[in-house]
Amino acid sequence: MLLILSQLPDRWYEIRRDGDGLCTVQLCRMQDSRGAPGGGYPVQLLVLSGVPWTEILEADIRERFEAWCDLAEK
Repeated sequence: MLLILSQLPDRWYEIRRDGDGLCTVQLCRMQDSRGAPGGGYPVQLLVLSGVPWTEILEADIRERFEAWCDLAEK
């Protein structure tokens, strides 16, 4: 099961639930909105696998993701 919880032009995250009570979380943010020479945009991608699924996981990931993106903007 895939839950895309935030999808903005310069950042997104998703939670993919596995069948064993665990999930994989992917966090991605664009590092430079001007683009790179030759096209494309440098991004930073974090993949967290084997995360135990809990009822508050979505809210926790959302909060951490927003803080992570705020750090990139400073």
